[in-house]
Parts: sequence; structure tokens; C-alpha cells
Amino acid sequence: MERAQVSQDHEVEGEIGQEEHVVAGLEEHSEHQEADTSHAAVPGVDSAALGASAEVGAADAAHEDQDTPGNAVVNINEKVSKARTKVYEKREQKRLAVQKVRIKGRAGGTAWTAAALADVLKKSGAQGVMVQLNARQPAGGVKALKDAGQWDPLLAALPLGKLNAACKRAIGAMIADNVFDIADSMKLFEIRFNHKALDISSGADDARNWSPDIMQVMWRQLDVLPAADVTLSTAITTFRAIGGGGAFGPSWEYPAQVNTVDIGQDVNGDHEYLEGTVRHEIGHGVHTQIPDQVNPWLKNDMQFWFEDFDAWILELGGYPKDFVDASGTKVAVDAAWQTYLRNLVENFTGNGGWDPAKATPDAGETADGQAAWNAMPAAVKNACKQSTSNWYENFENFQAKGNKRYFLNHYYHRPFTIGATAMKAITATNDKYTAMSEKEFFANCYSEYFRDPSGISNHANWGGNLPGSVKTFFQEVVVARHPYDKFKKKMAKNKAKH
Repeated sequence: MERAQVSQDHEVEGEIGQEEHVVAGLEEHSEHQEADTSHAAVPGVDSAALGASAEVGAADAAHEDQDTPGNAVVNINEKVSKARTKVYEKREQKRLAVQKVRIKGRAGGTAWTAAALADVLKKSGAQGVMVQLNARQPAGGVKALKDAGQWDPLLAALPLGKLNAACKRAIGAMIADNVFDIADSMKLFEIRFNHKALDISSGADDARNWSPDIMQVMWRQLDVLPAADVTLSTAITTFRAIGGGGAFGPSWEYPAQVNTVDIGQDVNGDHEYLEGTVRHEIGHGVHTQIPDQVNPWLKNDMQFWFEDFDAWILELGGYPKDFVDASGTKVAVDAAWQTYLRNLVENFTGNGGWDPAKATPDAGETADGQAAWNAMPAAVKNACKQSTSNWYENFENFQAKGNKRYFLNHYYHRPFTIGATAMKAITATNDKYTAMSEKEFFANCYSEYFRDPSGISNHANWGGNLPGSVKTFFQEVVVARHPYDKFKKKMAKNKAKH
């Protein structure tokens, strides 16, 4: 406690010292300026700039094709997808209307000078300067700071990942309104979210830089997610711009090796899809942060987890007692034959790709081997058959046994089960990819839970269409960060009351 307090005091002292340095620089610049009004003519961002905003232009383009909503990787229900797109578009219309008023409102007023900025800095500090820049002529204010050589020093005076609410709102508004160039946006991103935004450059043919519209949409989405999942995340080190329209996030199985969020820059103006993608990748980060809470829930409550091949086969009916070989002789299925049959399933399961390793488990086997496979329980054989290429797209046909479904994952080379509640949650996300693995299931449930951005101010609006028990888990464990065992005890206590 004392060590943390001392560290915090040093941080505050450092920020004050940096602010005093910026004040001195601004005042010195002001004294040396000629007494003219050339800077008074430098406007802030006015309403004419709205049409030039990369974000708005892309949003308009996204509205052109109403029949191809892109809020899901592989839609389960096209009607649901279209309805969600309509809600998204209506929300965007309201947001853009507010943006237009904001831009127009801040265009007037007195132009910024170095002396005026120094005065604000003395009275309100570095964060206060950002708030005041958002209030009037922000582009002119930024220019005045840069002319005085004090823009970067001012940014250095802002507390990394610890901005107050007013400063967060101000910077977020100016990012949305295209006030800053992409280089400054990347600097401010690190200050706001405590993670760097990096370009990817692995050669002249593969250089990838952050697009302004992608940065704006990503920023807006991160802004309305819990701070514990973004700014305070220990599982994420950086956000990187990559090619294509996909994205990648951390892995709970490899937290030391996979700890970046990579966002594809080629989304063709589909910002609805992009918002869902950003939430999805943050979901991977949360899973990586708190695997001791998430994984027991996946195993026990959702029953969406992987098993070894033998256990998976046994749950589906096990091995036959015997089979009739090619010569008509009855052969007992001993331990060696069980190993052989288990290997058929394992060798059928792909590894690192989207297809089975072979056409059928017994393809290419001897006549006796095929006879042994034919004697396997129908549930085992059907579970393999329904584990098709891109198996998740076929999730509704996965083999059922009891209250679970069974499938083989050809990417992770693992047999899986899915419980009844998890099946409902997959449908609720309206994305077949939710059935890909336990990782994608959690990430898509996270994306669904936080789909409504108004939930940041009214948590009752979070949850989406997820089943009630799934919403409760996210509320208690993900948002409130209660341990899984405490969550279970609380649920038991609530049931006892009823």
C-alpha cells in the first residue's frame, strides 16, 4: 500500500513538472510572436469538415448494401442480422447528428493563442487544455501548440491510462471528428488506453498503417467497454494494424506468446462488423486475463470444452465388444483394437486447418479395419461424420447425447462437447463461428453481451440476446470481477431464497 502510494505521488509530481515546462514554453512563444492576427483566421473543425471525415464517408458507403449486413462472421438467421443492422444504423444516424452539431458549435469563438493556452494550462492542467480544445476551434489550438513546440510536451504531461472522464470524452470527440492526424491519434491512443497502437511493416509490399476510420471506430468501441477489459488489461500489450478484414487476439493457452490485438484495415466500410470484431478480440483478452474464472464456467456451466479422444468416444457409447472380420470370424475388441479405433478418430481429426484429415475415419484402412469401424456405435460414427469442413457451420447437426452435443475441431485437433445452454448462446450470438471452440464461444458471447454501447452508462442494457444464466455470469464475473467460486455460492444462495 505504501509503495503504491509513493509511486502514485511521484507520477503526480512528474505530471505537474511537465505541465510547468509546457506553460513556460507557451509563454515564451507568445512573447516572441509578432502582434498580428494571422492565427485568428485559423479555424477549428467546422461543419464543412464533416463530409471529409473518413469515418462518415465510410459509414455512408456501408449503408449502400442493405441486403448484406455484416455483423456476424457466418449468420445463423438473416432476419436477425438485418434487424440488428437497422438498430445499428439508427444509432449511427443519431450519433452523426450529434457530431454535426458538436462540430458546428465549436467552430466559432476566439482563436487560440499560445498565451491563452498557457493560461488554461495554469488553471486546469494538461487535461483541462484537452477539454477546452474540444470546446472551441480544436484544430487551431493544436496548431498553436505545435507552432510553439509544445504539443508533444503537452501530451507527455497527460497521465498514461489515467485520464479523467471529461478529458476522455473530449479526446474521444476530437478523434471522432477527425481533428488529429493519424500520428497524433496513435499517440493519444496510448495515453487513453494504456496500450500502444502500432503499424505493421514487414516489407514494402506488406506495410500496414492505421486507417483513420478504423482508428475512429475502434476507439469508439473501446471507449464503452469496461476499463478492466481494456485500459487495465494485463493480457494485451499492443493494438496493431494488419492487412485483410480479419483480426486476432490473445490466447488464454499462450498468454506470454500471444498478447496483441491485430485489427485488419480492409473492412470495406463495414463498421458494424468492425465494432463486433473489436469486442470479440477484447473478449479473447478477458479470457486470457481471468482463465481461472472463465474456464470453470465453460467446463461446468456451458459444458463447452475439449476432452481426450478416449473419453469422448466413451461418452458416445464406447467401443464394440466384437466385430466380424473379412473372413466372417468374430473378433473380440481388446485393448489393441480399442487403441486402433481411437487412432482412427484421432487421425481423422485435422490439425491446424479447417478440414478433416481424411474423407472418413476408415478411409484407406484394411477390410478388417473397416469392419471394426463399422461396428462402432452409431453416435460415434455420426459425430465424426457431422464434424465437416468448417465444422462450426454445421453445429445444429452435431451428434446429440444426453444434454450435450459432440464434435471434432480440425483446427485445434481436439474432440469437444457443447451443453444445452451453450447451444442457446450460440444461436443468441447469431454467428455460427461461436461454435468453433471454447475460445471463440467466449469471445462471441462477450461481443454479444456488450453489443449495446449505452450499457456503459446503464448496465441493464448489456446482455443482448444471451440466455439469462450467461448474462448473470458476465454481470458477476466479467463486469464485477467476482471469482467463479464466489459467483457459484451467490447463485446457490439466491436459489435458496426462492
